Amino acid sequence: MRFSYPATAYNVTMGAASVTGTRVTPVAVLAVRLLTDTDCYVTIGPSPVATVTTSMRVKSGFPERFTIHGGDQVAVIPVTGSTGSLNVTELTS
Repeated sequence: MRFSYPATAYNVTMGAASVTGTRVTPVAVLAVRLLTDTDCYVTIGPSPVATVTTSMRVKSGFPERFTIHGGDQVAVIPVTGSTGSLNVTELTS
C-alpha cells in the first residue's frame, strides 16, 4: 500500500522516561512516518509505553514508516537517557 498524503505532523519531546504523544490517531490515518534527532525506542498502540527492552529502536536521521490504527498513539524514550525530539507525520492513502 502506498501512503502519499501527509495529513498532520507533530513532535514528541523526549525525556528520561517514556513520553506518549498527546494526539490520538484518527481512523483515516493508515501509517506514520517517524523521524528523530536522537536514537530512541518507540512503541505504537493504544496507551503505549516505550521501554529499552521491548520497544523497537529507531535510528536518528533515518525516516521510518509504520502502519498505525485509529485510536493508537506513539510513545518514545531516548536510547541514552538524553533529550531529543521525535517528529510524527500521519499518512493517508
